[in-house]
Amino acid sequence: MKLWSVWAPLYRYLRRPWPLSAILRQEDEALLELLPTFAKHACIVDLGCGSGHIGQLLSASAPIIGIDASLAMLNTLSDTLYDPINANARCLPLKTQSVDLVLAIGLCEYLDSLSLFFESLARVMKPGGVAVVSTSPENIYTHMRRVMGHRIYVHSKRDFGDALEPAGLRCLREKELFSQHLFVLQKRG
Repeated sequence: MKLWSVWAPLYRYLRRPWPLSAILRQEDEALLELLPTFAKHACIVDLGCGSGHIGQLLSASAPIIGIDASLAMLNTLSDTLYDPINANARCLPLKTQSVDLVLAIGLCEYLDSLSLFFESLARVMKPGGVAVVSTSPENIYTHMRRVMGHRIYVHSKRDFGDALEPAGLRCLREKELFSQHLFVLQKRG
């Protein structure tokens, strides 16, 4: 988490220059395309919320629970829609079966194992609840993040499939981009 303490104050600014801004715009468009429509008062959780970029894309009327392991990143949240929680995504401090929608964009590549994460995710999701998660493929973008000091784990589609089933999750849709693979998951039930 020390790395994020250094990056946190600069995070918003580092995302603005081209080509990163073009890559992020493509990711945002893909996410919005995959997101299901939810009731006004749905319980939404943004895991690895960082500076709250995802919350700015949503038109949620209820507060979004923003969870990040980096307190420095949570301190950059400027969106008042967020209820911030400093916690680890593999041990979520939320009630069982309390969440309608989980967003975990740009998080899985920081997890060495998907199994604990998906088990924690499934525990907090309501039956039929949906999660949109992403992971980074092995490419130059991932390599550059490693050069910048990030510890990145590349998870294959097979890794995802192997971790989903035991957790009681299934993949409804997926979309591959240059910078990330997006998966729409649903809790069985």
